[in-house]
Amino acid sequence: MNIGIVTHNFPSFNEEGRAAAGNFVVPLCLELGKRGNIVCVLTPDVAKKKDDYPFVVERFGACSGDKLLGHHKLYNPFDLYRLWAMLDNGSDKLNWLIEKYDIEVLLAMWAFPAGFLCSRTKKKIPYYTWCLGSDIWTLGKVPIVRMLVSEVLKRSKRVYADGLQLAVDAKKLSGCSCEFLPTTRFRDDINPICKYSASSITTFLYVGRWEKAKAPDLFLHAAKICLQKRSDVRFKIFGGGSLEEDIREFGLQLHKRFGDRFIIGGYLSESEFKQELSQASCFVIPSRMESIPIALTDAVSAGVPVIVSDAGDMGYWVKKFGLGIVFSKGDLAGLLEGLDSMIEKRFEIQQENREAYLKTFSIGSVVDSLLCDLREFR
Repeated sequence: MNIGIVTHNFPSFNEEGRAAAGNFVVPLCLELGKRGNIVCVLTPDVAKKKDDYPFVVERFGACSGDKLLGHHKLYNPFDLYRLWAMLDNGSDKLNWLIEKYDIEVLLAMWAFPAGFLCSRTKKKIPYYTWCLGSDIWTLGKVPIVRMLVSEVLKRSKRVYADGLQLAVDAKKLSGCSCEFLPTTRFRDDINPICKYSASSITTFLYVGRWEKAKAPDLFLHAAKICLQKRSDVRFKIFGGGSLEEDIREFGLQLHKRFGDRFIIGGYLSESEFKQELSQASCFVIPSRMESIPIALTDAVSAGVPVIVSDAGDMGYWVKKFGLGIVFSKGDLAGLLEGLDSMIEKRFEIQQENREAYLKTFSIGSVVDSLLCDLREFR
């Protein structure tokens, strides 16, 4: 089957983690290819990226340099023009892609802009839409975009969401049924390792985008308080984003005061992320808005317990499978309590819980479900 995947967020080959929101698309494409499918990806040419993947990647002009879609302001006329130009260029390129590679079916990663492009092709190709958070919870709150997203979902053969609450909200927005289908990178290639010894320092790790919704500021405030009162802890934060200036300034202040007990750095490659996970005692996801982050599955696959907020579905999955500690989103005191509890109780994930969770969130299981649907409308 010739499958076209349309997404506005896709990493260049060996990119150093910057496209965190879209880095799950690569293992998805690889797994689809392993099953004998021809995979063609269409994505904006942000910052003139270069590709060397074992599948087709075609890029189109984005007219916005390295500015990501989520950083565009719809009230800004210049950003509106860039967005319109991207949609126009993307539409032309998608029609070209369909003809050149004889695309049989389209998969839109995010309802907007990818779903919007898939819904307006000259040759009416069946398309499937995967809602991934911002398309419903952020862009879906903008009246005009909300209307477009609703129409995209209604025209889609099937609608998926990578979170249980997101599926409910997508259905409310469009009136269409929406199935839970998780995003993941997990390929069962990371083994759990023992994290604690009697004399070990507890290392808390944050890796992700520095955006308000992801709450890196909350992590830093908790780190400062915890470092002040305890000598047996270490905090590490890696990433980047629109809060870069404030987060880096705060982080460097903490590093200056606490030395190697607080480390701050930029985006990590996949191998660097795995290395940091291997050295971590606990992975922290303090998000104010979230579905089911891929990093949660990354941490569990490495045997690392987690502290997560109850944003989205994280709390449900963490409690169900005994993966760590849950606190109320935005609650600094709750996060601090979770840090202390993790240190004192030396929490570890039970192997049977890990295996049960990863069975649901493996890339093989996801592709099995997806291909079953895609073949239905061939």
